[in-house]
Amino acid sequence: MLHLSELRNSGRCLLTRQESIRKLVAPAGEGYTGQPPHQVLFIIMTQVENRIATIIAVIAIGLATSGCAPSSKITRTYQDPAFSGHSYQNILVAAATQRYETRAAYERAMATRLVSAGVAATPLYQVGGGNQPVDRDAILKAVQVGGFDAVLYTHTIGAQERFVKSTGQTAVGANRKSDSVVNLFRYDYEETALPEYESLISSATVMTGLYAVSTETKIWEARSDLAERDSVALLIDDAVSLLMGALKRDKLLGTKSSEPAK
Repeated sequence: MLHLSELRNSGRCLLTRQESIRKLVAPAGEGYTGQPPHQVLFIIMTQVENRIATIIAVIAIGLATSGCAPSSKITRTYQDPAFSGHSYQNILVAAATQRYETRAAYERAMATRLVSAGVAATPLYQVGGGNQPVDRDAILKAVQVGGFDAVLYTHTIGAQERFVKSTGQTAVGANRKSDSVVNLFRYDYEETALPEYESLISSATVMTGLYAVSTETKIWEARSDLAERDSVALLIDDAVSLLMGALKRDKLLGTKSSEPAK
């Protein structure tokens, strides 16, 4: 037999659970004013399930990417032995790309990283008139203006792009069956698939050469294979990080106290 005290405890427990649900649902249920609580709860629980599924999918993709997908890397470097031991303190950063926005973003990012390493560096677009052809004459003219001792020139030798289709989430809507008293709390629940969307995935192979201004000679070269990324900004970041590591490793970056370049 259930005692009175147990009934009271059960009642308090039920009220506590209802209050917890109300507090949990209230923030997420904004915008559902006037709809019955059971309808709001059903919709919100469906949305929560969709969000959890999305989070799990993102985590799974991240784990797969970090564990199995190829990573960006430098596959080949060359350094002229005649210039071994020389470093450069004032570098002009130039790039040749199909889109000016990509070129400017790369030149700016590379110059910024060089400056952070203690080397003076300037993007070509800043001293070469912005969106102008990147050729020998433009580079030589910029060198004369800026007094650079080296030019870091990057160009693309291969690029790939592909679209990846992602499935949209499921939205839930509730429609009241009728306005009669009998059907006041009766609803038809419908699930609607949101539209799919596509992401552009890009990869590239670039060549970068470091040229000594005094002799107009290529003294160093690196080939970078950039793995697939879903934005050009990430590809640029990969390229810049790889090149900075290689330039530092080969001791090509100097400071004011370094030995002057040839």
